Amino acid sequence: MVPPDPPPASSNSKLARDYVTPHKISLLVLIKEFCSVRQHSLQKRPLQKIEDITWEHTIKQNRDFHSTMLKLIQNPDMDLKRLINIIHPVIHPRTYQIFVERLHKLRKNGIAAIMDYIATLDSLLVEPAPVLAVIQKSSVLGLFIRHMLLAFDKLSFSLVTKLCRKFHAYFDSAFVQCVDESIEIPCGDSPRGEDLEESYYEECQVFASQKQAEFFIAQQTALLKINESAALSPFDLQQKIRELMKGNPELYEACFLSYLNSLRVKEYRGARDNLYHHFDRNTTVPQECKASATSEDLSRSSRYAALNLAIFHALFAQRDEALAALNEAIMVAQEVNDNVCLQYSLAWLYRLTSENKEILIERSVAKSAELGLWHLSSLGLQALTKLKSTTPALPSSVFELLTKSDIQNCQHSMTDMLGSAISLRAGLWGHYGFSFLQLLFSEILLYMKTADPLRGGVYHIGEGNCLALRNLALEYSCRGLYTDASGVLAVARDLFPTHSEHSHIWQLADLIIKFEKALYQGKWLKAQQTQKGIAIFDKDEGQLRKAQLLFHQGNLAEADTILKGLLDGSEAKQISPFFYVRVLLLRSELLSATPNNIMALPLLMTGLSKCETYHLSGLLSLTLIQVAALQLELGLPKQALVLLDQIYISILTNGSLYDKGCCCFLYARCLACTSMQNEYKNSEYSKKVILKAISMSNKALECLKTIKAVQKMKSVLCWQAYIFDYLGMKTERNDAAYRYKNLEDELT
Repeated sequence: MVPPDPPPASSNSKLARDYVTPHKISLLVLIKEFCSVRQHSLQKRPLQKIEDITWEHTIKQNRDFHSTMLKLIQNPDMDLKRLINIIHPVIHPRTYQIFVERLHKLRKNGIAAIMDYIATLDSLLVEPAPVLAVIQKSSVLGLFIRHMLLAFDKLSFSLVTKLCRKFHAYFDSAFVQCVDESIEIPCGDSPRGEDLEESYYEECQVFASQKQAEFFIAQQTALLKINESAALSPFDLQQKIRELMKGNPELYEACFLSYLNSLRVKEYRGARDNLYHHFDRNTTVPQECKASATSEDLSRSSRYAALNLAIFHALFAQRDEALAALNEAIMVAQEVNDNVCLQYSLAWLYRLTSENKEILIERSVAKSAELGLWHLSSLGLQALTKLKSTTPALPSSVFELLTKSDIQNCQHSMTDMLGSAISLRAGLWGHYGFSFLQLLFSEILLYMKTADPLRGGVYHIGEGNCLALRNLALEYSCRGLYTDASGVLAVARDLFPTHSEHSHIWQLADLIIKFEKALYQGKWLKAQQTQKGIAIFDKDEGQLRKAQLLFHQGNLAEADTILKGLLDGSEAKQISPFFYVRVLLLRSELLSATPNNIMALPLLMTGLSKCETYHLSGLLSLTLIQVAALQLELGLPKQALVLLDQIYISILTNGSLYDKGCCCFLYARCLACTSMQNEYKNSEYSKKVILKAISMSNKALECLKTIKAVQKMKSVLCWQAYIFDYLGMKTERNDAAYRYKNLEDELT
């Protein structure tokens, strides 16, 4: 997306140009006829007919008419068919009929009818008047009528003639199906001489006045912030921006909207050039149009330009360039004592740096609250909460800190921050190993009503909603509900298209679900393809998944090399304790599969220490499963059962179906090994324990069958066949062997 070339600067008088168009003539006709009915109802006569009495506008019709007119005036022009579809349900049927008949008369009688009719609009604003005035001069409708009257008076006769022709085509396109291109007539000084046609053609390129352009820019900017899916697509928005800038060269806000549009699609060159254009045009606007002094205005523009440049580099992961621009913004802001700019700079400083991060956030929160910058204060509290979750701080203190952010969000009605706080709370519960609560808070966020009536009822849909959908999809996949997970991801795809800022969240989740599904089913090629996609979004996660794939394929040496590299680079990369423990778990599982399995014990002890220090209860349960498995390999099934009894309820509550299946299978193996010991061998107690072990292995099969974990199910069936053979149950042994052989057909 290449930004438009900067058009030449024009005089300040062109900043406030209005245009007379066929669409605006239709709006004037609609206002005039509606007011005529209103005047008629205010002057009731004693012998009024029944039909006239029923023709009065209701309070609802008056309210709907005025709100609709406000939207029509603010928005760019539209064709007559669309206008009719909008106003027909709003006004009285007889008023609508008169409106259409009046348009037909103007179409039939030509230029004279249009000129005479527009001249009568002045009577709506004259006070006192023979007829009671129903429109105030200072109202929205009054200002619109006055602007159009002034604009029409400035038109030359040739331009009025062309306006009449375009009105005919505008009317015929709706009622005669005579399609013609709609254009606009400028209301400034009319062109003279032989350049009339060329000048008029250039002016006709404009489809919105400055006020309409400003309204469009503000509307699209708000939609990009609160609900990107409700905004125009990147291509359509860029085309509209180019149209606006052709008629409003000094409208530098359009450059910033173009900058935001380029950020949506991660276009570096377009975003950079549009950002430069915005601040270049901002400083070249005539200073008499500004309320502040010239020097102060230039200083303000320069420091916020540097701040936005720092944000731009940060969004494209250019840390050094971002810090350089941020230091410049801080220095300029300190010279003029601009505390607001300093606080925004500090908010990005603690995001870009890793040293003294907690101190910087605390200072930002305190100063932002003092200055009344509640959005920054709440954002700082959430950043501090996220930082504290990676430290040995107690979970209760972390959630207490997040509660302070919730209080500020509710007190100041910050819906966007409230959504991000709920998504952060869901993430914290998942981080600490409570997947059920993570799912619960994700659903709360999705069910929360965030529509703002002041913004046209548009729902606030941001990063928090995408994270909530991601959590739902991952949880459904862990339960084997792959169809439901695909449906959730489809919703996320509609709300956050691939060009969206947050689309990488659901794309990564989609790849992880496909990888785990392929891994469970033993489809190594598909798992390898999805692993490469994961590495694009998250390099460390991609390396971990690659090691996991190699381990399942039996390539232990290469997998161990990758895991060693992740562990060695953990301090330099400052990876989170959560990821570090996951790497330890996979490497310990890998070492447990080797003859020298005792080497996994130090890694497991390190993992247990990390989990207890950072309160990672979910990973703690998985680590204890690994310890129990190692104890079983070392011939200590009783000690393994003690550990499994401690975490069995936790696994059943918050673990995935794969974890539940592995835990049940390990529990069954421990029970069977216990029963086969000499002290219980061939006793009644031994038979009961073995039957319990078989029942537990059947539970493992049910869990693994739901997620179609073929490779693990084969291990369980093979073990069952061995146990049945040990017990002399040949029929059951043969059934297990037959099921093992036809397992893939059973799951298809």
